[in-house]
Amino acid sequence: MIGADLFWYVLSSEQISLGKNVPVLQNTKFGWIVTGPLGKIQQNDLTSCNFGSTIEQQIQEDLKKFWEIESLECSVKGFSQEEIAIEKHFIANTKRNEKGEFIVRLPLKMDISKLGSSRAQATKRFLSLEKRLLKDNNISFLYHDFTREYIQLGHMTKINNSKTDMSLDYFMCHHGVYRQHALTTNLRVVFDASLPSSTGYSLNNIQMVGPIIQQDLVSILMRFTQHSVVFAANCSKMYRSVWVALEDRVVQKILWRFNTNSTLDTYELNTVTYGTAAASFLAIRCLFQLAYDIENDYPVVANIIKSDFYVDDLLTGFESKEDAKQIISLINNVLKQGSFVLRKFYSNDPSVLVNIPHDDPLSKIVEFEENDNKKTLGLIWCPSQDKLMYSVKEDFSSSVISKRTILSESSKVFDPLGLVSPCIIIVKMLLQHLWLKKLSWDDQVPQSIVHTIWKEFKSQLVCLNELRIDRHVVCPNYQYVEMHCFSESSEKAYGACIYLKSLDIEGQVFVNLLTSKAKVAPLQSISLPRLELCGALTSARLANKVSKALRLIVVRRVFWLTQQLF
Repeated sequence: MIGADLFWYVLSSEQISLGKNVPVLQNTKFGWIVTGPLGKIQQNDLTSCNFGSTIEQQIQEDLKKFWEIESLECSVKGFSQEEIAIEKHFIANTKRNEKGEFIVRLPLKMDISKLGSSRAQATKRFLSLEKRLLKDNNISFLYHDFTREYIQLGHMTKINNSKTDMSLDYFMCHHGVYRQHALTTNLRVVFDASLPSSTGYSLNNIQMVGPIIQQDLVSILMRFTQHSVVFAANCSKMYRSVWVALEDRVVQKILWRFNTNSTLDTYELNTVTYGTAAASFLAIRCLFQLAYDIENDYPVVANIIKSDFYVDDLLTGFESKEDAKQIISLINNVLKQGSFVLRKFYSNDPSVLVNIPHDDPLSKIVEFEENDNKKTLGLIWCPSQDKLMYSVKEDFSSSVISKRTILSESSKVFDPLGLVSPCIIIVKMLLQHLWLKKLSWDDQVPQSIVHTIWKEFKSQLVCLNELRIDRHVVCPNYQYVEMHCFSESSEKAYGACIYLKSLDIEGQVFVNLLTSKAKVAPLQSISLPRLELCGALTSARLANKVSKALRLIVVRRVFWLTQQLF
C-alpha cells in the first residue's frame, strides 16, 4: 500500500537481527515490523499463476460496463500521438460559414483509396432491414419519418446513380434503435461505418477517433447536487448541427428508398454522422471551440459549456434565481450562434425559464444514463420534487440462470453516484463467488444460489423505486462546508462514502450523502489491516475526485475509519 518512493522515509535506524535466514525486527514510524527471509523455500511450495483463454468479446464488454464505473482516476492521462494529431487536424481544417455553423474535415489517418467496395453488403443489409420494416408498421413509420426529415433539413442528399463516383464504391449500412420510453426520439437511426469493404478496410479503420475532452458523468452529477437552482437541457441533433466538408461526403454514402417498388437510391450524408469513429470528438470539439471563441466576453457561459455538458446533455446550476435567469438565456443565445439548439429545458424552479420556451417541465423526469438503452436501473431526477430517484424494472424472463445471465443483468445496473452501493455490492460479491465455482459462462448456476441470493436480490431491487433522495446536498445560503469521508472494510468488501456538512446563516447544520464507492475484496487472501488500508485509499481518492468536481470551498476535510460496514 505504501509506494516504493515513500518506503525509505518510513524506516528508522533501529533494527534487531534474529539470526541467519530468519526475519529481522525493524522499527518504523508506524511501529515495529517483522521482515526478511523465512529460510529456504522448497520448489514444491511455489504456487503458479495461469491465465485462462480469451473470453468472448461480448462478455468483455459486459465486464467493462460492470466494472469501469468503479475506477477512480488519480492522475490526468496525457494525449496519445493520434489524439494530438486529430487536435491539430481540427484546428487546421475547421471553418464556420456565414450562419456561424461549423464545417469540419474528416480526420483520416489513411488515404480513402484504402476503401474498397461495400455496395453488395450494404444492399444485402438494406433488403434485410426493409423486410423487418414491412413487418412492423410503427417502426416503419418512424424510420421513414426520420429519413424524410433528414432529407428536408439538408442533412442527406440524393445522388444521381449515373453520376455516382464508381471509383469509390464504399457504402455505410444503417439500422434503427427503438426506445419505447425515450423522452425525445423513440427511434434513432444508427449508421454502421465499421462494415469492412472488399479491401478489408472500413471508414472507421481509416479514421482517427479523438480523445475524450468532456468531464465524466460522475463529476457533472456531483456539481449538479451542489446548486440551489438547477436546470437541464438537451442539444437537439448535436452531431447533425456540424457540417462535413463537401470533399469528404463521398465516404458517407448510404442506400435508401421509400417504396419497395422503386430502385435503390444513393444518398450522401452531409453532416457529422452518428456511428463514425470521429463523430463524438468532432461534435464536442466544435462545442468547445464555441466556448473558446466567447470566453473573453462570457467566461461563465464558456466554463459551463466546457464543464457541464455530457455529450449533448447539459446539467448545471446556480445559487440564485437572478443568476440562473440571466445565464440560461445567455447560454441559449451563445449556442445558437454555432447552430446548436437547446431543447427540453427542465428546472426545479420554473420561474427561471420564463424567457425560454419549454414544454411543461414539472411533468417530466430527466434520466442520467450513458447512452445505453439496455439500462434497467438508472438514476433519474424529478424537477417538481427536486428529488433523485431510481427506476427499476423487474425482469424474470431468463429461464436458465447462468454466469453469463447474471453478468448481463448486473451490467445494466447504473448507479453513478453510488447512492445505493450497499445494495449493488451484493451482486458483485455473488459474481466473485461464481468465479470460485469455476463454472463456464453458460453452465446453470446452482439452484441454491439462484433461489437464495439471485432471485431474492432481483425481487428486492424493485424496492429502490420507493427511494426519494434530496438532490441538493448543501443548505441554501450556506456559510461553511465540511467534507466527512468514511471508510471501512471486511473480508468480503471494502468501500468509502462522503458526506457534506453545511451550516446556514442561522447556524443550523445540514448533513447529506454525496457519493460512495464499494468494491469487493480480492480473491487472494489479504489481511484485514491491509483491506482497511484499501478502504482508506478509496476514501482518499474519492475525496480527491469530489474536491476537483465541486465548485465550492470545503474548509475542512475529515477522514473517519468506521467499524464493520459490511
